[in-house]
Amino acid sequence: MQLNATARKLMFEQLQSMQSIATAESQETTTGAQSAKVTGAQLYRIFLFNGLPFIGFGILDNGIMIAAGEYIDITIGVTLGISTMAAAALGNLVSDVCGIGMAGYVELFVARFGVTPIELTAEQTLSQGVRWTVALGRALGISIGCIIGMFPLLFFKKEEKEQDGENKTTTNTSSDTSNKTTTTKP
Repeated sequence: MQLNATARKLMFEQLQSMQSIATAESQETTTGAQSAKVTGAQLYRIFLFNGLPFIGFGILDNGIMIAAGEYIDITIGVTLGISTMAAAALGNLVSDVCGIGMAGYVELFVARFGVTPIELTAEQTLSQGVRWTVALGRALGISIGCIIGMFPLLFFKKEEKEQDGENKTTTNTSSDTSNKTTTTKP
């Protein structure tokens, strides 16, 4: 691929700019102007920045998955005769697609609370403490979010108990009438 004169000039300027930035960073590191050590306050901000959006993702993911899975189970599942696990898998599919579409909105919502990314050097970003903090924030965030996202189960349990109560009453009534009809006096 050949570049015209304008494109070559722009590329050359960008390369010079990147080289000057890299040189400045290496001078800061060698002179000790910027410490590679990450402070506790920085780790806390990293934890929040990575954990809070995952709480939102967990709530959306589990809430939508449970609601969609239940709806699919009682409509399509009954009609087509698919298993409850197949309905759950389809509910998960719906939830994942919705999660992809809503990811940006969750991040914008969290940003409204002032949770913004923290600027770190490349060395700090690759440090073991930062990587562990990111992983822990995301894992704890998604765990809390998924537990909160189980709230639709509160509504389904009540309906199931009512249906079970009706089935037991119907079964007991039919067995009582069958016993009454089978006993005859001689």
